[in-house]
Amino acid sequence: GSTNFDTADAAFDAAGVHLVCIELGVNDAVVSNLTASQYAGQLRRIAQEFVDRGKVVVIMPPTYASSDSINLKTKEYLAVCQSIANGVSIYCADSQIWVQSFEQNSNNQLFSDGVHLLTGGQQWFAGLYADAIVNAVQSLGWFL
Repeated sequence: GSTNFDTADAAFDAAGVHLVCIELGVNDAVVSNLTASQYAGQLRRIAQEFVDRGKVVVIMPPTYASSDSINLKTKEYLAVCQSIANGVSIYCADSQIWVQSFEQNSNNQLFSDGVHLLTGGQQWFAGLYADAIVNAVQSLGWFL
């Protein structure tokens, strides 16, 4: 781990955090133009580092707008997120709902510019995030 990672993990431990949510990829696709393989390596390393430190990880795939060609790479990242999830210590948002929601709402109802969420997009994204967290918590038997 890096100093920043160690600092974050220490703060999580001090706060009693057992579940960590990760959403990476928008800037990787738009700015860094990472390949899906490069993205997978980075995300896998980060998620596994948290698991090795006793955390459960929920991965949220990066947002994408199917009408925005720049963000089509983030759709590739969705498959990466699914492949990293193991249903034991690493979970991922429901990809079917994820893709359907984007494709049904790709007429700028979610995004101001293909990357940044509008209010409706923020609410939609928060709902998907909440569902992913609830699924992880229920799978772990933390709440019955």
